Amino acid sequence: SDCMSGADALPTVGDDGFDGLALSPNGWASREAMVRQPLTVIFLDIDGVICTSRSGANVLKIELLTELKRIVLACDAKVVLSTDWRRVPSLRKKAMVRLASLPPFGAGIDCVGATPEFRQHAAVRPREIAAWLSEHGRNVTRWVAIDDRLLTNEEGGHFLVGHCVTTEFAWGLTAKRADEAIQLLQGQ
Repeated sequence: SDCMSGADALPTVGDDGFDGLALSPNGWASREAMVRQPLTVIFLDIDGVICTSRSGANVLKIELLTELKRIVLACDAKVVLSTDWRRVPSLRKKAMVRLASLPPFGAGIDCVGATPEFRQHAAVRPREIAAWLSEHGRNVTRWVAIDDRLLTNEEGGHFLVGHCVTTEFAWGLTAKRADEAIQLLQGQ
């Protein structure tokens, strides 16, 4: 794993940014109906994970979505957006629709929310993940963050030790990194 070791208590609360609605392959559903016990969650960054375009094209690569879907199927997981895409309504919608769309255009993945938005351009993603878990994670029994940033080095990052997979921007979510995420989730 690219992550170090340690642990800490959960910080407090945030809004999921979805007004109680989530997009699933079957259409819009209440988040409460989708967040069932027990729940496995993938906190998903997009750039450097399933989008590796340096041109700013915002293209979600099908081969990377396929690796994400493999994790979802192996672990019966749902996605929570932790990406900066959640800050831009058009990008958030694009991500949710593409994740929920069925193959060959998407992956058929349930997205059940987004982490709260703390300071933009600050290394606080671990705190945002912890806040989402504190507010919405009552039934979450297993979780992993997949990101191209080394989250354990960010503010509150010690909380993610043993729960994160770090990708390389140029390659995104490779089969090796997907296997690592599956191993982390199945080991919890």
